[in-house]
Amino acid sequence: MNEVFKGTVNIYKGFEIDTEDVPDSEDAFVKKMESSIARWKEECMEVVWLTIPESKSRLIPIALSYGFKFHHTQKDTLVLIKKMHEHAFVVPYASHYIGVGGVVIDDKNRLLVVREFYKNGTSVHYKLPGGTLEEHEHIEAGIIREVLEETGIKTVFQSLVCFRHRHRFRFDKSDIYMICLLKPLNHDIVRETEEIAEALWMDIDEYLSHEHVHALNKEIVRAALSGHHLYKKDVEGYPVDKNEYEIFLP
Repeated sequence: MNEVFKGTVNIYKGFEIDTEDVPDSEDAFVKKMESSIARWKEECMEVVWLTIPESKSRLIPIALSYGFKFHHTQKDTLVLIKKMHEHAFVVPYASHYIGVGGVVIDDKNRLLVVREFYKNGTSVHYKLPGGTLEEHEHIEAGIIREVLEETGIKTVFQSLVCFRHRHRFRFDKSDIYMICLLKPLNHDIVRETEEIAEALWMDIDEYLSHEHVHALNKEIVRAALSGHHLYKKDVEGYPVDKNEYEIFLP
């Protein structure tokens, strides 16, 4: 019998092929595939996961001919899956984006707000500074970074105020928008000039009555002022490295 693919079996009875064991040769790939499919059937595997690096992309049509389907891509790899039976469950990939917005209030009861440049002109609406989380970035770190990049204001994270969930956003994926309360450490604004048309401190009462502020943003600021927030906490006994999670509790 020909050599089979090396790999690991995950907790869902899925076989994850070792990327280093994917051969360069198309003939060798076919031989391993033939032997491995027979083995996977014998061992009652649910799903097979195959990661093909860009340098071996010529193997993709062969994998497709054996019933593999595209699952997702990363920087320089394509991940394919093969269901070993019709009802095998496969977790979907990248169903959501996570956005962050900052309610930054200074000691003069002023709110930090921005207006954005759009492709079709400049927005007339004043919104909260913020943006999209980067890969493996915590909510706390992400909102501090975004506020600093857009306005030059350094901040300290205080609490999680609320969030909004919306479907059919970028690339038809869903979007979760996390709103954080932040304390400013400086007051001199340095506006980011490519995306931000205007950045300023605005009196909160003016913001809440401004005709060019969306209703949701007004409700978000009212929620921030209410004091009913979630705070970042460590949970003793939670079996995950503290650098790998954030937990927000009342």
